[in-house]
Amino acid sequence: MQLVVIGMSNRIRFILHAKAVSAVPLIASLLVLTVVKAFDCEYISRNEIIGLTTILSILVYAVLLFAVFCRSNKIDFVFLFVLLSWPFYFGQQFLATIQVESNRSMINIGQLSDSTIFNAGLITLISLNVLCLAYVLYPADTRRRQIAVQPTGKESLKKACVAVGVIALIPTLLTLYRNYALSVSAGYGARISESSLQLSGINNLAGIAAQFMPYALIGLFLSRKEGEKWQAIALFAYIALYMMTGSRTQGFILFIAVAVVWFSVFSKKSSMQQMTTILIASIAIAILFSVISLARSSTSAADFSHAVSSMMSQNNLVIDAVQEVGQTFVVLGAVYSHTPYPVPFGEGITYLSGISYIMPNVITGDFYGSVDSVDQLFAPFLTNYGGVGSSFISEAYYNFGHASFIVMAVFGLTLGKIQQEYEKGLTSRNYFIIFICVSCFMIFSFYIRSDVRTFFRNFVWNVMPILALQWVIWHQSRRKTRCRPADKPAGMIRGIRA
Repeated sequence: MQLVVIGMSNRIRFILHAKAVSAVPLIASLLVLTVVKAFDCEYISRNEIIGLTTILSILVYAVLLFAVFCRSNKIDFVFLFVLLSWPFYFGQQFLATIQVESNRSMINIGQLSDSTIFNAGLITLISLNVLCLAYVLYPADTRRRQIAVQPTGKESLKKACVAVGVIALIPTLLTLYRNYALSVSAGYGARISESSLQLSGINNLAGIAAQFMPYALIGLFLSRKEGEKWQAIALFAYIALYMMTGSRTQGFILFIAVAVVWFSVFSKKSSMQQMTTILIASIAIAILFSVISLARSSTSAADFSHAVSSMMSQNNLVIDAVQEVGQTFVVLGAVYSHTPYPVPFGEGITYLSGISYIMPNVITGDFYGSVDSVDQLFAPFLTNYGGVGSSFISEAYYNFGHASFIVMAVFGLTLGKIQQEYEKGLTSRNYFIIFICVSCFMIFSFYIRSDVRTFFRNFVWNVMPILALQWVIWHQSRRKTRCRPADKPAGMIRGIRA
């Protein structure tokens, strides 16, 4: 076992310098956005509003990414989360600014008013700004610490994830096959929106078991030994099979999780090389998502081939992907336009329903199901069929209006705490902590385009059983090998007086 002692004075100086470099531009950006928010956009044209919003988004995102990177001089989860959120929140505005015409863009076809585009854009930028400011200002651990650097729980995590993966394998394959068959026969839209095609309760046992698979796979990828490749093969095979069903969300989430784990645990590349890798991978994934979107809306191979060639002759697959994911911003526009009238503010009801969702519906009387999501409430204002999605910003604004900026600060502080624990876990090589944090990152990355209210359910029902099995395996192994008492999953990092 190796002991590493981190000095206090140098650490404090580094932290104070990093916080100052990170916080000052964020505060300045927030002040500028607040002033711009008070501006009356009534006397400028629609194209000027869209152009102004796009330029502001690029400038503010540059500040956000710079500040988050300076926090620790590396690419972390929040950096990736903010970076990848841009096409979801400002992709359509950017394409409209460079005059890319599209019938799929709700901004181009006038679905949102000029003032809505302007104000919803500023709400998005202020929300992200507040989140990042709270994140970089989260109190750092400045204690002089003696850290035991010895892998804890790595082998037990691997065994637990293998066991869960084996148990969930058949249910996962059955669920994926059912979803694929329904997408082919009834259509992807009908599969996800028509209640007659949904399974619930005991009829959905296979679907419930299949939800463990993504976390088991990322746990295997995290605990793999140098040179092992079968974990990565299994992970990408799952992503490929999942996307064949027409869905893409799980692929996006796993892409972020793999990037976080790879850059923080395995990669020796510089930050610039990592950034280049992210951009190349993002373009490839955007193209893949566009192809999947075309495939699930096509009725035959010939129809699919014609759709691909037609799209590439008009625009290209990357532009089409940006047009599609950019619909996420339109949801916030609808929330802004229709609250508090005719839709009253939720006043936290979706978050309360999310907490109740931890317990079985039999106990809560399906309180979660009785509370409409942002998608259910606002989709009728935007479309006559199917859903429109949501985002953590849309959900917060629906609940609290402009007071939702306080919720953004809470999210930022929470992510700051998780990132701090993740960094401690990496230093001490405590795979209990590392897996918990990576799982939290996985779940939260989904909320770029969905409600946050499912977080507790996903963590308690899908992550904690793997953690419990990991602890049992680790505990039994420790008893057999008579490990030293200091080697335990919690309390690996102890503060000592300087």
